[in-house]
Amino acid sequence: MILLQFITGFLLVFDALAFVFRGNDGQIGFYIVRISNFMVYALSYVNTFFFCFYSAEFIKSDLLEFKVLRMPRTGVKNGVPPHLHVVFYICIVGIILTVASQFTNLFYYFDEEGYSHRSALYSLSVVLGLLPGLITLVMIFQSRKLLQKNIFISLVIYPLFPIIGIVLALFSYGISWIDLGYVIGA
Repeated sequence: MILLQFITGFLLVFDALAFVFRGNDGQIGFYIVRISNFMVYALSYVNTFFFCFYSAEFIKSDLLEFKVLRMPRTGVKNGVPPHLHVVFYICIVGIILTVASQFTNLFYYFDEEGYSHRSALYSLSVVLGLLPGLITLVMIFQSRKLLQKNIFISLVIYPLFPIIGIVLALFSYGISWIDLGYVIGA
């Protein structure tokens, strides 16, 4: 949970930097806006994955090691929810596509003034951001009998706000709904 708090904090710092330096015509502003936007996208995937990992630890009632991700079959045989592996791979694809977007304008692009704009495939980033949260919610609901009531409720509440933020982001541009969702959930 502490790691999730730190990731959320970094997400907010980078979002604030992107906002403050957008439209800045200096060389520093040029790089800060691009790095910050990239980090906001990438950290959203990282945050979603770590929440799923955190939830899987409650379901398995054991501290998990990251090596469980290298051997999905063994992990599932040992009680690790398969959802964790699916979320991991979706988040990896999201991060890879975010890296590719830096060179191809896949998800977003920058105009000559340094403002970012959504690209035609922005909705793909939204879907890749939404799926892991939904899969994590399914995992939590499927395992609700293994969880204490207060833990179940807190695990359900956390991803709901970012999911709502993702839906709002589709219809409203300019406000960091997703980031706000992470903060409220955390």
